[in-house]
Amino acid sequence: MRIASPATLSFSRALTSSSSSAAALAAQFARHVDTTSVVSWNAAIADLARAGDSADALRAFASLCRLHLRPDRSSFPPALKAAAALASLRDGRQLHLLALRLGLLPDLFIASALVDMYAKCRELPDARRAFDESPHRNVVLWTSMVTGYINNDASRDAIFLFKDFLAEEGGVGIDSVAAVAVLSACSRVSSKKVAGGVHGIMVKVGLEMDVSVGNTLLDAYAKGGDLSLGRKVFDAMIERDVVSWNTMIALYAQNGLSADAMMLYTKMLSSSGIQHNSVTLSAVLLACALAGALQNGKCIHNQGRVHVFLVGDRKHPQHKEIYNYLEKLRVRMQEAGYVPDTGSVLHDVDEEEKETALRVHSEKLAVSFALINTAPGTTINIIKNLRVCGDCHLAIKLIAKLVDREIVVRDSHRFHHFKNGSCSCRDYW
Repeated sequence: MRIASPATLSFSRALTSSSSSAAALAAQFARHVDTTSVVSWNAAIADLARAGDSADALRAFASLCRLHLRPDRSSFPPALKAAAALASLRDGRQLHLLALRLGLLPDLFIASALVDMYAKCRELPDARRAFDESPHRNVVLWTSMVTGYINNDASRDAIFLFKDFLAEEGGVGIDSVAAVAVLSACSRVSSKKVAGGVHGIMVKVGLEMDVSVGNTLLDAYAKGGDLSLGRKVFDAMIERDVVSWNTMIALYAQNGLSADAMMLYTKMLSSSGIQHNSVTLSAVLLACALAGALQNGKCIHNQGRVHVFLVGDRKHPQHKEIYNYLEKLRVRMQEAGYVPDTGSVLHDVDEEEKETALRVHSEKLAVSFALINTAPGTTINIIKNLRVCGDCHLAIKLIAKLVDREIVVRDSHRFHHFKNGSCSCRDYW
């Protein structure tokens, strides 16, 4: 472990806080808590770390030390969490050294916090040493190390460590958190053999029925393109949530089985307690696009129905209201200075015809429909299977400002969040 031994353990220098700020924090707490009590300081450190005030959490720990109080096993985990949140390797090492000198490293919660801190500081060798040097290990410590590998793109190491865990403890104590962590690693490796092996372990320890485990296993097979095993996992799940349905629908769509994707979507709509979301619609749009069922299509949902719009569409039952409202919007837009971007029309026609064609683009129809069918202030969500054109992008920015709404459009390139006359893409997409 690369820890430099300081001449003293003065955390007013070792931690990110200056001595003056640490002293000020101590004075502030003195008015509210018993500053002679380690328990009170531990509660303050934990509350600050939990609230995301990481720097102040470290200052509180420094103040505890400046008052010549002895940190205990409850002082270190939140302080290490704060160091991890700040990615402050220096502070983390100093905390590690003090815990070592106080003889607290055998504590499993401190060991897990150390592993997590080093991993988040991208110091995997030190994280592994902290793991290896712990005299006792439980599922929390194993999971911390596995997750550290995964978050640092070392998926194969995560899988090998998980196998060591099984060999050492026989799978006893494996919970859904550990299972999801290692299955996430499998999906990154994209190895059917490895995913299948872990699947077998999940069955052995009785976790294959867990919704989060099932979803992660399904995702692992989906990323590996294994449709048959993915469907077996899906069918075996006693409980399914929207993630389960979305993943299976997307798996069918990605494998070109659009009809199966649509049939499963229909079944999802009839399932009790399951509400589709924007991810569902994205998967359905992909299936429709691959089947040639949508050309320049637009889908929005109103809360359990899907509405599809094509360019110049007049098949929607509300098409008269949609066009009337769109015309009113056009007048307001022109008064606000809107000039159609006719360069978005590729046809060789005169300017007047180009402007007419732009007025009935599917995304404008979708926005108009949403505005007359949703309550004021409601965010509008639109999904498009092609790139949004320049004129529609310009128009929707202006509409969002005029009607004081947030309009979210997902096209084939990215999400566009329109609000107050601007877009999250900053006009580059």
